[in-house]
Amino acid sequence: MVHGACWGSVGLFREAPGDFAPDEAALLHDLAPSLARAFRSAAVDGTHVANGVAAGPGLVLFDAQRCVEAVTPAA
Repeated sequence: MVHGACWGSVGLFREAPGDFAPDEAALLHDLAPSLARAFRSAAVDGTHVANGVAAGPGLVLFDAQRCVEAVTPAA
């Protein structure tokens, strides 16, 4: 959310049976404002569109140490 408007959403998935720990939930809570501002910027300046076609959903994959393992071009 940025100034009361939703600019994107995040889905988190984890291999069973592990739930997300409180510190992991807190990390996403801390990142949410930055992600929302980035989503808003992409939507406003058109960087989410290439050749008139929306780039589609982006995916960022993290490893067990919370390091980026893979990123799709849309992300």
